[in-house]
Amino acid sequence: KMFPMAKTLTLGIDVFPPPRIAEGLRYAAGGSPQVCLLVHKGVIKATYYDDEKPIAEAAKLVLETEGFLPAPESAYAVKAGIDEALKCKKTGEEKVIAINISGHGYLDFPGYRKLLPEL
Repeated sequence: KMFPMAKTLTLGIDVFPPPRIAEGLRYAAGGSPQVCLLVHKGVIKATYYDDEKPIAEAAKLVLETEGFLPAPESAYAVKAGIDEALKCKKTGEEKVIAINISGHGYLDFPGYRKLLPEL
C-alpha cells in the first residue's frame, strides 16, 4: 500500500466513506497538498458535515435566491459560508467570506430530490 508523501488531511488508508450526493468529496486519501498546507498553517479551516439534508437546503437557498442549483460539492462550501455568516451575525464580527461554486448541480437533481422531495 502506498500513501501520499505530502502532509494531508486523511481518514486513513483503509477508510472509504459511504455514498453521498457529493461523490467528488468521497475519498479518504486526503485533499490536495496545497489546501491541506493552508489548513495546517491556520490560513483556512476544514469543516465536515455528516448530515446531507442541511447541505441540500443550502443548495436550495442558492437556487431560490440566485437562480441556479450549485453542484453538491459546492453546496458544502455554501453551507459552511452560511454557518460562518450566522456566527459573525451572532458575535458582531465583520469578516469577508469567500465561497467557491465550481459548477451547477442540474445533473445531481435526483440526489437532491431524495433529500428534499419538494425541490
